[in-house]
Amino acid sequence: MSDQPNLVQFPMNTENATKVFKWTQKYEATIDQDRINGNRDRIYDNFSIYSGVNKGQWDAQAIEQLREQQRPAHQFNLVLPAVEDKLGQLNDSPLQSKFLSAEPEKQDDVDLLQKLYDNDYGAGNWETKQTEFERDGLIHTGIKQMYINYERDPLGNVDVRARNPTQTYFNQNWQTDDIKDCRQAFTSIWLNPAQIKEQFHTKSEEVDNAILLTQFSTNDESTNVDQQWDRSAQWYDRIRDQYKVVESTWMERETVRKVFDAQGAEQKEFSQVLYQRMSIEALHEILKNQGAGYRIDEEEMDVCKVFAFCPGLSNHLVLAEGFYPLQLGRLPFIVWSYQNVYGQRQGLVDLIKDPQETLNK
Repeated sequence: MSDQPNLVQFPMNTENATKVFKWTQKYEATIDQDRINGNRDRIYDNFSIYSGVNKGQWDAQAIEQLREQQRPAHQFNLVLPAVEDKLGQLNDSPLQSKFLSAEPEKQDDVDLLQKLYDNDYGAGNWETKQTEFERDGLIHTGIKQMYINYERDPLGNVDVRARNPTQTYFNQNWQTDDIKDCRQAFTSIWLNPAQIKEQFHTKSEEVDNAILLTQFSTNDESTNVDQQWDRSAQWYDRIRDQYKVVESTWMERETVRKVFDAQGAEQKEFSQVLYQRMSIEALHEILKNQGAGYRIDEEEMDVCKVFAFCPGLSNHLVLAEGFYPLQLGRLPFIVWSYQNVYGQRQGLVDLIKDPQETLNK
């Protein structure tokens, strides 16, 4: 009798496999272009100089020469306290939003909005994430992403997370500080199976099935679009049992529906993804039950789209596709650096690393 469990039989989706293959190629091309520009190396160097971990303020060749000469690789780290001092100054004036109504009769609604914001701010630990964001910007580039978090509520809460700048790639032609000028981004993160299920909760059953399939197969190194997964080191960490998940977000012009009541006030709840995806006939049917006098307008707008995939887990599984859950009229990122001169980003570390290297020598 076989020990293999009864798996939920999801068909191998050729259409999904083609999409994953296409987006994998786009992601790898973006990484190659970034490598040519040397941007990733500069980010890694700045973080190594800041932390000094594993003699990070010395390059590998200098370490080898010092070892041959039997000389110690001294590090008198002045960079870290300089960054921490500046970070402390920024934290002296934390940013928090306060909501006030221009119409006194609507103050109760605004107070409710304030409570929702305060709840998400505290439960999501935004203050700590803001500190990480500011620290990374002082080192080289700070990145925050707005998203829907399903940990505390099945309906989701608005939340933010600090993104690792070494694993985030923005459009190479983006040169300003305004995220509206950036049209596409790739982010990647290493997650274990439980974390994948938590982050992409609508795909839990499919993720379970994909994990079971990988446990009962010997096909470890497949990379072809027709095969089930890619278990190479680029996509799967065997020691930690983690998979690289890649998410692409991009802006696209699309026709968007807006619903107005008899008084001409926009009904914001109908801007949700659910109502944008359904047929116009189905939307009319729903609105008929809301009462007479509504109207539906359609206009061209910039919308944010998303595609998330994980080849190490399955070449046939799409973790997210379609409208990004939060529509902000731009990509859902906030990005800053200590300096940005026409796309050439620098941190405070860049201004003081030469004296640091001289001191170490």
